[in-house]
Amino acid sequence: MHVMDLSHPNLSAFLFKDDLLKSFINWKTRLVLLLAPIGAVLPERYIVKQMKRIISKNIFVKNTLSFYEIPIEYQFLLLDYFLKNPNKAADTMVDFNNEFCIDGVFYDKMVLCPLAIDFGYKNIDELGVFYNKAPFKPIAKQLGDLYYAISTYYRFELVPDENPKKLRLDEINKPLSEIKLEKLFEIYPFMGLNTRNYSLNKIVGTDGKVGLLDKFFSEFSAEETPDDRRNRLYRKMGIFNGKMYEDDEMIYKDIFAGIKVYPQLGFDPFPNDEASEEFQKVAFLYEYCIKKRIPIMAHCSDGGFKVGDFDDITNPGHKWRKVLDRYPALTICFAHFGSQQSGSYEWRKSIIELTQKENVYTDISCNDSSCDYYETLSKTIRDSNVNLRNKVLFGSDFSINMFASKMESYNQYLKVFIQSGQLKYKQELCMDNPEAYLFGKSL
Repeated sequence: MHVMDLSHPNLSAFLFKDDLLKSFINWKTRLVLLLAPIGAVLPERYIVKQMKRIISKNIFVKNTLSFYEIPIEYQFLLLDYFLKNPNKAADTMVDFNNEFCIDGVFYDKMVLCPLAIDFGYKNIDELGVFYNKAPFKPIAKQLGDLYYAISTYYRFELVPDENPKKLRLDEINKPLSEIKLEKLFEIYPFMGLNTRNYSLNKIVGTDGKVGLLDKFFSEFSAEETPDDRRNRLYRKMGIFNGKMYEDDEMIYKDIFAGIKVYPQLGFDPFPNDEASEEFQKVAFLYEYCIKKRIPIMAHCSDGGFKVGDFDDITNPGHKWRKVLDRYPALTICFAHFGSQQSGSYEWRKSIIELTQKENVYTDISCNDSSCDYYETLSKTIRDSNVNLRNKVLFGSDFSINMFASKMESYNQYLKVFIQSGQLKYKQELCMDNPEAYLFGKSL
């Protein structure tokens, strides 16, 4: 999932996403375009009014943008609150004891992995832009906001206010250890990293200055047990308040569970020139992640935040295949199961082949969450020649999935998954496989 507001992404790239614009296209839009020549003689105010009506009735875009407008520090609290107190009783997913049932198995925790995205520089390459010097969008700002939101979630709760249209923020007067036991969410963020935005020295470190990866992951070890890994991350959860420029480096240890890379924003998994500094940077990243058993999450669809034509370096059958041939011990998950807007299964087939390697996974986030989709997914897992049953993870891609997958809410996404009788292997998808990917649990 993602936790962000409109200050974090490259907003111009977001607003001109193909899938966002396509979501506006319905029969009324097509009619307006068809009648465009007639529009030349219609009053301008009439045309504007009709276009506003078309846009305003797109509930999925409205839902997404309205959520992004919520202050980021309240987003986890709102997700928690509405899972228990939705607008319609039928959409209640969790009771006040944090219990919910999936195929006869009761759970009392949800693990959230907010994926930070290293957006780098603003997307302003178009001619005619006056302010065309691109300032860097430091990921530290996004991460600081994210961790402030996490600490807020473990310090407060939302309760009904006297005004029925409002909620009140109440501080919880208990030790953090007790609060974490009672809360619904365990939150393990992933650090966004695009090696193109940093020098090799910045990533590796120099004499007297710790490298970017060591700053956050030096305590990780491939030899530690899954329980040790989870317990270290759990102990740190909720403590860090988001101040990204502290002198005490220990503050930053164990605040991330893994690393997020995003080829559609230009991250090249396997640069062509192996003598280049860029190749040295990604090679160091993979070797470090293997040494420390750090899971990587790779965006793997031809949609998402796109700032150029990067389908070739996103395609799992091209450069990622070279990566895994060179670094077969790498722990990686290909998000979105290689979804392609054309409906092609080429990327999906490549991912299924790659999952034959021990530590390669995929997830179903931001896919079409319908009965037909889950029936097809179940058949794909069942008929696969590889052990795909143990390699697929549940995921949501919230809140982007509210328009990309036509989901009204997080509640609806979970409800379709839980109630889908066509989908088998739910225990593996929502618990066993994510646990193995995150913490290294033996299959």
